[in-house]
Amino acid sequence: MRRADRLFQLIQQLHHDRVVTARDLAATLEVSERTIYRYGQDLSLSGVPISGEAGIGYRLMHGFHIVPDFSISAEVADHLTSLRRAIQKLKIVNFDYIRQDGQHSSRSVHP
Repeated sequence: MRRADRLFQLIQQLHHDRVVTARDLAATLEVSERTIYRYGQDLSLSGVPISGEAGIGYRLMHGFHIVPDFSISAEVADHLTSLRRAIQKLKIVNFDYIRQDGQHSSRSVHP
């Protein structure tokens, strides 16, 4: 896994309103505690508001959110809007797609 992915996962793990120990974070991300210390310092220097105390753990300051960094086409945005409306109205959504084996398939999904 790339370092950037682990840093993102670290931020996600700290989004809870509780303190998380370096040991728990290391186990979750499958890295050493020393790596967690380095990641925490790197994120702090990058402006991510992480508070940490030796022997206590880490937490993310309340109110910090990561803005999604992706873009989609207008066509995909329209489909997502339609899907959101169907979910809000609890309507069944029908999907046509191509399976991994190349066969065409359809599904009806209950939100």
